[in-house]
Amino acid sequence: MEQINLITNFLRIKDTNINITDEYDMGTHLELHGYLDYIAPKCPKCKGQMPKH
Repeated sequence: MEQINLITNFLRIKDTNINITDEYDMGTHLELHGYLDYIAPKCPKCKGQMPKH
């Protein structure tokens, strides 16, 4: 858990709503898994719809 705090400080993640749950050592990099405490609002312009190309 100490290493997660070091990583979040290094990446300057100050948002207390981001919770990092898992950390995986992939050999060449670390992979972090986490979630938000709240449901993120949809984009006001596209209302969360993906554009079709």
